Amino acid sequence: VPLALCWERSFLPESLDDVPPVDWSDLDLALYRGNRSSRSGEFIYHFASGEWAPFLATQGCIYRCAFCELTSGRQFRRYSPKRVVEELRRLSDIHQTRYIFLYDNFIHLDKEWFREVLDRLEKKADLVFIVLAMADRLDPELIDRMLAAGMRYLACFPESGADRIRRLMRKPIRLDRLLARMRYASEQGAVVSCSILFGWPNETADEAEQSIRLAAEPFIDVVLCNQLIYFAGAELSKLL
Repeated sequence: VPLALCWERSFLPESLDDVPPVDWSDLDLALYRGNRSSRSGEFIYHFASGEWAPFLATQGCIYRCAFCELTSGRQFRRYSPKRVVEELRRLSDIHQTRYIFLYDNFIHLDKEWFREVLDRLEKKADLVFIVLAMADRLDPELIDRMLAAGMRYLACFPESGADRIRRLMRKPIRLDRLLARMRYASEQGAVVSCSILFGWPNETADEAEQSIRLAAEPFIDVVLCNQLIYFAGAELSKLL
């Protein structure tokens, strides 16, 4: 890849602040454009029409979901809160957009770090966010702070309404708590989405029905239905 910055694994920096500032000028936002939806009104239109920009504040994941293709990079690294806001501001200025999609798998892993990020965003940025979240790990106070900082869309990934399937997926969530947090975010004005993964080996019709009932909860605005894909290297691929 021309001009790519590559690191030997043994020399990966512990902090992303050690990586030079990102050159956002050649980023083609059209590559991240979604399908236009009218279900959630003008707000979703902004995200679906390609006016938003992607960003990762962290790298790595501490979980090992059986279907996930992330087989390396388990070390969790991140920018400092100050650097997060600097990068977001530059990204926003270069592409003239207020709309940011935070693609982090688990941006709220360290809640104190995340609170500082939110405080800085609330004070110094005029941005609007999609946030991916393990929402059962959130609490109402943190959701309120996310909204104050600019979050308007909370994307959640229960993947299945069936306890047995989630255990096989190694999806470490508490569904009752997740639903409570999704409901709270919706009541506070956030658009809430839910991702469901169908086609797990030996998934029964009743278990699929449980996922459909989950997706039909009235506080869920957008449902993403996905078909299971076997990624090379994922734990699930060993079943082939």
